[in-house]
Amino acid sequence: MARPKSKHEVRGGECLSSISEEHGFFVDTLWEHPDNAALRELRPNPYVLEPGDMVQIPALTPATVQRPTDARHVFRRRGIPERFRLQLLDEGEPEAGVVYRFEVAGLVTEGETDDEGWVEEWIPTRARRAQLTMDPEGENQRELILHLGQLRPPDTEAGVRTRLTNLGYLFDEQAPPTDVVLALCLFQDDEGLEINGTYDDPTCEALAEANGS
Repeated sequence: MARPKSKHEVRGGECLSSISEEHGFFVDTLWEHPDNAALRELRPNPYVLEPGDMVQIPALTPATVQRPTDARHVFRRRGIPERFRLQLLDEGEPEAGVVYRFEVAGLVTEGETDDEGWVEEWIPTRARRAQLTMDPEGENQRELILHLGQLRPPDTEAGVRTRLTNLGYLFDEQAPPTDVVLALCLFQDDEGLEINGTYDDPTCEALAEANGS
């Protein structure tokens, strides 16, 4: 029996991957659906949504697959788990060959950053928190607590604060407004933008590009 069309109001900590899993769709199918054209216009990145955004959920018709009954078959749902990527930089240069430990949803994996400083791991689509420990057994151990799905759009104050913190222009996302203005001016100066201390369109676009989303 087909599931009827509906709407999903985005809650804090949600992105399209978790919403798609909840409603039984592939991320691309839901994102590219004509009913979500207005959302794509408003939020170019399906992984950066704002609480209160409305995702249109089209009717879902269960698919059927014919397979012989005298054999074992393995089915894997596309897009689950989700791929997590994070680039480690030191003063703008990639941190290559960094040994790390990654913990999410009770699972622990170990790895090493590639030549471009990237950490790549698979995570559950509904995971909300992860911990990345660099050089876990060494003298230069560092830890990052990662709040998954919490990045807000770049043209919102919360999104600007997070990106400035990620890029090292702010030490705390809860910094007072005067610190945010100063951080914006420093960022704009580094990027060759008009220095006005506001998150105008060119600044938001540059923040999103520098942050990777």
